[in-house]
Amino acid sequence: MELDDVSMFGAGAVRPSELTLRRARSNLERASRLALVGELVTAVTHDLRQPLTAIEMNISAATALLRRSAPAIDDAIAALDDALSQQRRMGDTLQTLLDLVAHRDPRRERCDVGDAVQDVVTLVQGDSLARHVPVELAIEADATAISGDPVLVRQALLNILTDALEATSLSERKDAPIRIETRRAGAVVEIAVRHMGVRADGAGLDDWGLALARSVVAAHGGTIALTGTAEAGVSVTTTWPLHAG
Repeated sequence: MELDDVSMFGAGAVRPSELTLRRARSNLERASRLALVGELVTAVTHDLRQPLTAIEMNISAATALLRRSAPAIDDAIAALDDALSQQRRMGDTLQTLLDLVAHRDPRRERCDVGDAVQDVVTLVQGDSLARHVPVELAIEADATAISGDPVLVRQALLNILTDALEATSLSERKDAPIRIETRRAGAVVEIAVRHMGVRADGAGLDDWGLALARSVVAAHGGTIALTGTAEAGVSVTTTWPLHAG
């Protein structure tokens, strides 16, 4: 915004000082960050329900197995091992929540691409079945692991995939598949979500409700882009830093 913008303030109007403008911009940026953090906290908190439920079910199963007249020890141990795995996942989610509230940078650890993609596909399976939209996977062998916060990576991919499923209501080909493709490209891994049945029609990332995904990707030093044609459909492609090691 220019200080001499007469069309903005009107001829003869008292223009705000540069300090006032800076404060206004700062307040807008702060409000935008807080809104985004709030959206992320809400989304990540929702991610706690699955491990909590799984822990309860596994512990109940293990208890029942051990109380049998002939205890099924191996099966009980398997159930407890799964409960422990879910507890670790819940711990990761809680740490991510603390990092978000404290405005810390995302953790940079090994995040398996195949696991992250499979997790989000499992989470939307009910919606994809209800909409009769198949989700196809094409995971390249070399695109094994990226460096980032696994909870936030999953949340960004879930945001993109959920949006793709919702866009089917605007599609002429409502049963066209959604395809998730991953490939290594130098020092990054590309993850693309392609929907053959939807046209971009000049829409941008904000129009597609991907502000959350864009913020998470940017915080990891990656990129996100939306492209599309009438023939090829819409693609949302993200890049993530390759895990070294």
